Amino acid sequence: MNLLTFDINGQNYAVALQEVDEVLHMARIKPLPDAPDFVCGVLNLRGDLLPVMDLGVRLGACRDSHASQSGDSMYRTDTRLLLIRMSDIRVLIILDGWSGLINFSEEQIREGVIEDEALPAWVDGMVQDDQQLLQIIKPGALLSQEQLQLIRRQES
Repeated sequence: MNLLTFDINGQNYAVALQEVDEVLHMARIKPLPDAPDFVCGVLNLRGDLLPVMDLGVRLGACRDSHASQSGDSMYRTDTRLLLIRMSDIRVLIILDGWSGLINFSEEQIREGVIEDEALPAWVDGMVQDDQQLLQIIKPGALLSQEQLQLIRRQES
């Protein structure tokens, strides 16, 4: 299984490559008034307005406000946008510190250390190699149906 690895506030995460449509460099995001806190705004991607979700905020991290080299963004210059499909909409997810791709066998994926019922729906196991422990996320499960409805309303 190929995994795309990244970090958020120093925590290591991964997502299965087959869940990813595209990885893009950070771009200018247009803010959306009254959007949920984890929705940064929208981005025009090849003529389509797509919602942009800050994965760090969605996972409960506080976003450090620091400027990029150009001075106009709170995101680091190595920030990437991950294009995925959630239900019937395409969403861009902000990733910090994109590391690259690694390959793990299915046997190397472990269950979480707590019962499945106590885990968030977006957790899809963990993998460990000699250098890091990665929590695998299911991007399609990051938002509840109610949260997806909020994003759909924001797009309209």
